[in-house]
Amino acid sequence: MELTKQILDFINYDEIHFICFSHRTNSEVIARKIMNEGFEFAEAIQSTTDFLINDEVVLKYYYNLRRNYGEYNVILCIANEVYDYYLGKLKESPNGKLYTVEEILTEKESRYDEDRDQTIFVLPKQFIKGYYNEETSEITKNPDFDPFYNSEKFKKNLDRILNPKS
Repeated sequence: MELTKQILDFINYDEIHFICFSHRTNSEVIARKIMNEGFEFAEAIQSTTDFLINDEVVLKYYYNLRRNYGEYNVILCIANEVYDYYLGKLKESPNGKLYTVEEILTEKESRYDEDRDQTIFVLPKQFIKGYYNEETSEITKNPDFDPFYNSEKFKKNLDRILNPKS
């Protein structure tokens, strides 16, 4: 795999201010759907993504490890300012220790998937930077990408978690 300068520039991010992940899929239709509708994940975002680091060796390692999952790589990116705010709120509360930040960062209601025996969440499309094809090096950027996105729904999710009805 050749990581072109364009792909490296697309993936590159400021690790001090952002947390980013990659998710691999074998279909451009799925990559485009994630970009347009948000990223669906079960339980924890890390179960179907790789935590990104600005290191070409690490990116090649992920490529070798995950290449059988497909040639499309979707990049997800959240500002630490947003992520850390909700993480801090969860840490302050006894109820919060049972949840992850990603459970808050959703605008769609979570749903339980009986077939998978897991709760499904959807990270909003604003956190999707876009995707690239590893075979052709084609990059598709998300025009709605906003890593600082902070919906009123996130605040309601946090309140629901921290103040459960008795």
